[in-house]
Amino acid sequence: RQLLWHDLSTFYPGSKPWLIGGDFNTISKPSKKCGGRPYSNKSMDHFNSFIANSILLEISFLGDQYTWGNNNAGPKRICLRLDRLLSNLVGSLAFLNLKVVHKPIILSDHCPIVAISP
Repeated sequence: RQLLWHDLSTFYPGSKPWLIGGDFNTISKPSKKCGGRPYSNKSMDHFNSFIANSILLEISFLGDQYTWGNNNAGPKRICLRLDRLLSNLVGSLAFLNLKVVHKPIILSDHCPIVAISP
């Protein structure tokens, strides 16, 4: 994924609003995961470096904190927060009231994420 973070950083628009979102297929910290084996610190470090180097902020969300699940229950259940919306400071100022809503998981192992700006 390091190549992905590098490629995405080349799109940084400078002084223009930038929103980037979807399934990043990694988490930012251990608390963004429940169940299963411990997550790779290396993967989190690369993702967090991309966020910090691109000076991105995470848009706040409403709903369940986890956006992916393995559809198991009990001790075999694994949940992660893989999907999110990030913005540069200019984007955050341009869309001050922007929120992300995590809808219930229905047809996929990911929940739909919807950006709303009242």
